[in-house]
Amino acid sequence: MINDSTIVTMYPTFTLSTQPNTSATSGDHVIQYMIPVFVCIAVVALFGNLLVVFLFVRNRGWLKKAHSNLILALAITDILTAVCVLCVPLFIHESDVYAVPQNVFLRELYCRVVWSHYIVFSLGVTSVYLCLSLAIERWLAIKKPLFYKQHLNSKRIICLLVAIPWIAGFAFESSAIIRTTGVVLPDGTTSCRWNPDTSEWSTRVTIAVVSFCGMILIPGILVVMAYVHILVKIKVTLRRDSVRRRDSQRRSETDLKRVTLMAGLASVVLLICWLPGQFYFMLSQMGYLKVHVMPHRWLNVLALSSSCWNPLIYCFSNSQYREGFKNELSRFLCLCKLVRHGSYSFRRNSGQAVQHWSTPVFERKLEENSSGPVGTLV
Repeated sequence: MINDSTIVTMYPTFTLSTQPNTSATSGDHVIQYMIPVFVCIAVVALFGNLLVVFLFVRNRGWLKKAHSNLILALAITDILTAVCVLCVPLFIHESDVYAVPQNVFLRELYCRVVWSHYIVFSLGVTSVYLCLSLAIERWLAIKKPLFYKQHLNSKRIICLLVAIPWIAGFAFESSAIIRTTGVVLPDGTTSCRWNPDTSEWSTRVTIAVVSFCGMILIPGILVVMAYVHILVKIKVTLRRDSVRRRDSQRRSETDLKRVTLMAGLASVVLLICWLPGQFYFMLSQMGYLKVHVMPHRWLNVLALSSSCWNPLIYCFSNSQYREGFKNELSRFLCLCKLVRHGSYSFRRNSGQAVQHWSTPVFERKLEENSSGPVGTLV
């Protein structure tokens, strides 16, 4: 059970004492040897997902497809997560790294949105629901191809597929805003704290279970069911039509299968990263486990590491993304060489710069496949 003198928050990061004149608990301090871990996660996530964004910026025709917009939304979510890891307190910075504002409005805004880690974990739930949207989109592409071609590539449907996960993610974590407040201490300084939870244990258990199911369990089950059904459908279709299909149909189905596999791997990896930490936090809300101990800290590391994996999955499971990453990296290396040798006068040497930066074979390939990330893919 939970001790009356300790409040386990509704958010998986802190436990604060409500007894006056007590020192900060160990949960309020950064563990020094974990700082390089968080820095590595943030740097890899930023670099990899920025490559994904640059790839879509240079190939805007890809965004005519619903799954490409969802992949781009996942990349943006992971970039924001990496920025939060680098900036928000208690990842690589101590809890008092920023001065709590004296102004009442700014103080409440800082405590409820930044100090509470509301944004970080809202982005995690958003990623889960983006994977659910991606699973639904892939299921319709394979199971209901005519319906998919008629409706799923319209701008309105694409906007809904992207917007609903963001709304769900920030709505499910809204308890962090409610439970956090800014305070003025007796010595005149300002600080942030969690409001005491005076509800009964059964109420806390109910909230914990409902939150766990809504944040990850139900969407996770739906994602797994969708991809299992997709794999069964693909296997049956390939076995039945292996003789009658033409070469163009085979290529189209192969491309469809590759993108679906890529989306499925990204979704499963994200669920594996987030599920243990959310389950641990649910048990901590029930009073069976403690937060801010080492197992919980490492589960948070696992959850946040999900922002690193998607670019690697795209690279190893899809040849066109792999070639795109190589091309973007070659451009970056050429730019570094030009800067290092002092040849960054683009007006004078613009023709030479373009010649060094571009890869003609790959540029032609991009033009041929500009309608989608894998040719005629649905």
